[in-house]
Amino acid sequence: MGNGPAGVLGVTLCASLVTGGICSPRQDGAKQSSPDQANAAKSTQRGDQQEWRQALQAQAKQIFDAEAERERSGDCSSSNTTVEFNHCFSQRLEETAANLKNFDGVIRQLQSGPPQMSGSAAETTAGPAGPAGPELTPAQHAAEFDRLENAWQRYGELACEAAFHQAAFHQFDGGTGAPSFQMQCELKLTRDHLRELDLIYGSDLHL
Repeated sequence: MGNGPAGVLGVTLCASLVTGGICSPRQDGAKQSSPDQANAAKSTQRGDQQEWRQALQAQAKQIFDAEAERERSGDCSSSNTTVEFNHCFSQRLEETAANLKNFDGVIRQLQSGPPQMSGSAAETTAGPAGPAGPELTPAQHAAEFDRLENAWQRYGELACEAAFHQAAFHQFDGGTGAPSFQMQCELKLTRDHLRELDLIYGSDLHL
């Protein structure tokens, strides 16, 4: 726009229209979202997060129930020799350890919290002291869970190493039956830990 009388007149006219809400630098297509649109977006996000949580809870239940059924069916009842027992318990332990790893993975996702929409803040939840205690972020909850699992892993290793040495010395006189006894120890502790986790994190895991 020029600097002559016509330019001055145009600027003055537009300034008057801006005051009246007619000549606005913001176009209709760039208007901010209305409160109803914002609430609808939040409602959609909550629905998506609920579906995310329910899918993880269903996955955890499937893992837990499958391992409980394996335990009820018994372990290595058809094995007759030491070699067969060692091979069978090795396989059973590998399957159970995989179930625990998957169960841990579900809990860790739940502790980490649902995916956040771009620009939204991560929620905090009450800590161990309850609603009046310090609030923890999802990342802090996940870190606490990792610390718990690392401590349990170390405990399980030490406990079943002790079981191996006790069995080798007292029950099998250094024979080849001690390894299967150690694997039975690991199998039982792993299943017990699955039940512990289901109890500790039940409020997150159960539908």
